[in-house]
Amino acid sequence: NGLVPQTVADEAQTQAETTVAGVHVARASLAEAQAQLALAEKAVADVVVAAPFSGYISIRRVSLGEYVQPSTAVVTLVRVDPLRLQLTIPAVQASSIKVGQGVAARVDAYPDQVFEGKITALNPAIVAESRSFLVEARVPNPGAVLKPGMFAVASVDQGRTERAVLVPDRAVVEDVNTNSYRVFVVDPENRARLRVVQLGSRQPERGSVKILSGIQEGERVAVTNLADLYDGAPVSIAAATRQEP
Repeated sequence: NGLVPQTVADEAQTQAETTVAGVHVARASLAEAQAQLALAEKAVADVVVAAPFSGYISIRRVSLGEYVQPSTAVVTLVRVDPLRLQLTIPAVQASSIKVGQGVAARVDAYPDQVFEGKITALNPAIVAESRSFLVEARVPNPGAVLKPGMFAVASVDQGRTERAVLVPDRAVVEDVNTNSYRVFVVDPENRARLRVVQLGSRQPERGSVKILSGIQEGERVAVTNLADLYDGAPVSIAAATRQEP
């Protein structure tokens, strides 16, 4: 007659309600599992230390399995390309040094190679003790030839076109305190006069170095006993004391 007994209908209704409840439970379990997964992924991400820039690890400060805090330094990271070159410039040259000027640097490890860069920042303060100021330059270093911490000797391209003067290599004294170069000029009264000079290119085949500023053509320079000289010291003149360019 097509009629369904009440008991069968009740059982079907109960079964349907049970199925719906099971779906709700499954959905709740899925949401909880997704929340736990998100927490686990965050925990994994929290233990990954991402470098703020590309570089090399120079010092590892922690070991595998060691407990660290958020403020713990785990490594020392260095960037090698480009490198920052810090120069100490005599204060007397402050007016001629500007951002954007070219820099040519040499290091003892590669004496025949010149590394070029540009000045990117100037320290406006003069260090009273050394009468100098700091300059920062960026030097491209794609092959990582230069190493952080290397000592370099550099010259700044000031765009000068005037004629340069050649002096013997042995006449130039390096002042490591100010990273500058000095020459003792002998005045007409045969007294030593200390001059701060700017070096240009060296000419090993002639044993001389080009002076871009600091002395004039025709001036005499001292080449011996430089350690004993001081500004105003009397000088004894020997034969062949001046080298013509």
